[in-house]
Amino acid sequence: MSLLIRAGHCEYSAQIACESVNNIRTIAALVLKNKLWETYHNLLDESTHQGFRNAFLNSFLLFSQNAATFSRSYSILIW
Repeated sequence: MSLLIRAGHCEYSAQIACESVNNIRTIAALVLKNKLWETYHNLLDESTHQGFRNAFLNSFLLFSQNAATFSRSYSILIW
């Protein structure tokens, strides 16, 4: 009978130990959450800025090409 009681206590203590380890993992994950969000946000900002730069460059090149075409057409029309 005392062996069953000891086994029950060991099982309960193992359960408490497992729960403690899971709580430590949860707390560690919650601490890292802000760091991960910051890293993700910085990577998104970096790619957004790169996209804006590329869009501006492409728009400027398209504007230059259209302006050159229009000025040639208009000068031929006037001449």
